[in-house]
Amino acid sequence: MREAINHIKEKRGRKVKMVYKPGIRMMSKRIGRLFGFGNITTSTPLNRDFHGGTKLQYIDTYKYSIFKWLYECNFIHKFLLALGIACLTGLGAQLRIYLPFTPVPFTGQVFFVLLSGTLLGRYGGLSQAIYLGFGCLGVPWFAGMRGGIEVLSGITGGYLIGFIIASTIIGFFTEGYLTARSFKSQLSLMLIGIGIIYAFGAIQFSLIMHTDLQKTAILAVIPFIPLDILKAISASIIATVILPK
Repeated sequence: MREAINHIKEKRGRKVKMVYKPGIRMMSKRIGRLFGFGNITTSTPLNRDFHGGTKLQYIDTYKYSIFKWLYECNFIHKFLLALGIACLTGLGAQLRIYLPFTPVPFTGQVFFVLLSGTLLGRYGGLSQAIYLGFGCLGVPWFAGMRGGIEVLSGITGGYLIGFIIASTIIGFFTEGYLTARSFKSQLSLMLIGIGIIYAFGAIQFSLIMHTDLQKTAILAVIPFIPLDILKAISASIIATVILPK
């Protein structure tokens, strides 16, 4: 009996070392607790099986099977999925409205940026890297059907860089933390993502336009807050419905 107990302890000890090894994983655990996301999962809980005939159980099982495939498919499939999200981001960029007092337009990009992290997990940032990289190479899917490196170096280039970072962070926590998949947590993550996009966009805008903090906020941040909050709420509702818990 004692040998059996020691064997179980050794197995548990090895598991703890695998789960909570120091470094990035420990840091992510602390960050997750800071934002109230709980403990990081060592593997996505997509191996749960549901038995029974209720419709809700069937839907839940179907969601798990889809996300199990998403998380376990090879890199080529994930790249193609990321490319698909990049295409949707490019379509959203063509939905643009200009205000008379700012050169920065309203666009539909942010909605797809927020969802990319939810749908692709840590590969969400890859979708936005594809969007930015291909666009800089000349693919005309930036706002106004433009392409080329000059868009990245222009007044809206900072937002594009923010897309990559925001999507990566949303995807990392959504994939790694079960409690990050609730509506409240998703909304918090997406608002953080929007804040990151604003920060990078405002910095580059101010450097190019030589505006102070107040002027930058008026021209490059404040006008977009109400609509982006609606985008975050909409994306959070969709995420809450489709994500397995």
